[in-house]
Amino acid sequence: MSSESDTGLQAARLEVVGELASLINSTYDLDEIFRTAIEKLRRVLEFRRASVVLVSADRASYYLHTLFDEAQGGFVREEGVFPVDRGLTGQAIRTGEAIRLDTFAGTDGIRTGREENVSALIVPIQVDGQVIGTLNFGAQDSERYEEEDLELAVLLGRQIATSLHYSKLLATIREQQEALAAEHEEVESERSRLEALVDASDAAIMMVAADRVAHANNAMAELLGLPREVVVGRPIEEINAVLSRSLSSPSALDAQNRALSGGAPLNDRVEFEFPRRLVCQRTVTTVRGNADEPLGHLVLYRDVTKEAEAEAAKSEFVSLVSHELRTPLTSVKTSLNLLVRGAAGELSAEVRELLEIALRNLDRLIRLVDDLLNLSRIESGRVVTKLAPVPLDDAVARAVDSVAGFAQERGVSFAHDESDAGLMVQADADRLQQVIINLLSNATKFSPEGGHVGLRWWKQADQAVLEISDEGPGIPADNLDEIFDKFRQLERTATRKYGGAGLGLAISRTIAEGFGGDLWAESEEGKGSRFFLRLRLAHEGPKERAAPREVSGPRSVLLVLGDADLQRLLRSQFDSSGWKVAVTSAGTDAMRRVTDGAVDLLVVAVELEDMHGLEFLQQLRASPRSVDIPALLFGPGGDPAQAVAYGADGWLAGDTDRLLVEANRLASAPRRSLVLLIEDDPAVRLGLARGLRRAGYACLETASGASALRLARERTPDLVLTDLQLPGMDGLALLRQFRNDPNLADVPAIVVTGHAAQAEKDTIASLRAQFVSKPLATAVVLREIERLLGS
Repeated sequence: MSSESDTGLQAARLEVVGELASLINSTYDLDEIFRTAIEKLRRVLEFRRASVVLVSADRASYYLHTLFDEAQGGFVREEGVFPVDRGLTGQAIRTGEAIRLDTFAGTDGIRTGREENVSALIVPIQVDGQVIGTLNFGAQDSERYEEEDLELAVLLGRQIATSLHYSKLLATIREQQEALAAEHEEVESERSRLEALVDASDAAIMMVAADRVAHANNAMAELLGLPREVVVGRPIEEINAVLSRSLSSPSALDAQNRALSGGAPLNDRVEFEFPRRLVCQRTVTTVRGNADEPLGHLVLYRDVTKEAEAEAAKSEFVSLVSHELRTPLTSVKTSLNLLVRGAAGELSAEVRELLEIALRNLDRLIRLVDDLLNLSRIESGRVVTKLAPVPLDDAVARAVDSVAGFAQERGVSFAHDESDAGLMVQADADRLQQVIINLLSNATKFSPEGGHVGLRWWKQADQAVLEISDEGPGIPADNLDEIFDKFRQLERTATRKYGGAGLGLAISRTIAEGFGGDLWAESEEGKGSRFFLRLRLAHEGPKERAAPREVSGPRSVLLVLGDADLQRLLRSQFDSSGWKVAVTSAGTDAMRRVTDGAVDLLVVAVELEDMHGLEFLQQLRASPRSVDIPALLFGPGGDPAQAVAYGADGWLAGDTDRLLVEANRLASAPRRSLVLLIEDDPAVRLGLARGLRRAGYACLETASGASALRLARERTPDLVLTDLQLPGMDGLALLRQFRNDPNLADVPAIVVTGHAAQAEKDTIASLRAQFVSKPLATAVVLREIERLLGS
């Protein structure tokens, strides 16, 4: 065919396409569209037979809708139903893809008697993403159709599909238009009301939809430091860039982005540095339509700076008052205890009863002060818990012992049900005991006289669950979670009847969650309550303890206390228990006494005459003579984790009875293994030293090889842990000095370095030392120390 003929055919086809488009826009009669389309196409496309088939409602078959057959004189009526899972037409319906057949034998209904092979085009008709039928053309010869013919048929199929789509919608278009107009009016009215409320608010508010700011009030524009017209319509990503420069912590945007991405609603506090310092209550919530569909999100920042300052001032005041109360209360309790025990002579029954009443009420006051101190430290983030394997049996036994006196006074007994023995839980031993004591005290307090408090625990998957039950009045179902709120009592009369400030459960739940566990309650009014503590199981047992050391003669204690009254009281307490007591109020004098003579134990106050108690501990642990002498901090604000980090063996808030128990335990415990740590990087040295002390080792620290050698010759360490690169004498030179000294030759050693050549590693091995590479984790070092010392 010549190029001139090709051009003419293309023009004719374009003309037909235009005519069909006009037809489709003017009518929605399917018969008229199908018949006219077939007739017009005969001008530009050769076919002997053409048809339109439609798929049945159940999509299992298809049937003839329109049929043109030139051999039969034009359009004919012919009925036929065919399965969709067979034949080429069925294939086009199933796949949705057009088919061009160059050679096709066909059937008797498709080809005439004188035709042998035919060619065909089969084009799917799709409406709303679903094939509803096909448009079919057949020529009497093979290889009649080109690719351009198939494209023309596909284009026609699309036009027909458009017609079908429009005919399908035509019946509902007017109704939809009217409904949409009414809905649009309602939405606009609602939008105007919402925007008016947003604009009237003094909080900074913006509405986010499709990752853009749909609306923002003047307060939000002022918070961002941008004109309002600039904020509205901007991508939320750009607004976040501005916020990240304004917030004290850019990571605070992570939670906001999660909420905007479909996460849970957000309600927290954030701090701004720019355009001014302020604290804001932030809320991110989903905005939903009438059908509960999400329309976007509302982001609100409310200035609560004054509230935050008031809360901080209140917390500081509570902490200060509680701190100042704790020492005099301890002195009063110790004095009363000494009187009850006959320190001032024999007491009459009446006087003893009055003193015991005073002691019971004093204990209530001390518990309240302790709860306030604990709450203050928890809220300020000063509580650091050290998780370790703790035997649950032991923790419960110690807690029961602590509450036994209180339970006996109230006529309540403890009933142990059958429990799983030997469970080890991941917790901080002191904090765990505090939680169990709180739960037992509550159960005892709310049980009637002659009642029982039940205890049992069991393994549940990889967790342990402890249950404490009482025979009290029970808790209404809708209050089961509220009882864990701060200062929460179910009724005002409960405070008067049972005592307490409603802090114990709030503190206990916070501690349990800090362990990665949970605390909850179940109850039925009139039938008592059950409290459940769930904790993670520990996967290692407690380390085997060395045998206690033998102590001949009375144990000696040095009381390093700045308060004169506390000195006299604790002296009397230790004297009455058979201890040899020395007293001083200054840290420098205490260091001299420790150097001059043997001391089995030190009790150190937080505030001394010449220094802070933690500073004194640092000096104590820097001396080879006193590095492993047991020492207890005594006084308000007790944080055992902080105490251990500075070298103490614990921190007691003011319980003198427990002080004596701990003192006897420490004095009879085996001496701790001494590790000599040599590291010139102060930060690394501090981290390793605290890790060693928390693991139960005594630690001498130094930054140079020369000073390490001097310390080792003054007090032989059980192990040396040294960096390779040191100022002056390096780690290898130090080890050579050790191996050449008869008193130090057999001390185990670990060398730590970031880069070591093979020759250096060989030298380290020849000096009978172990090699650990940097960067290192404290746990790795501790495992190697345990292996070398066999502890």
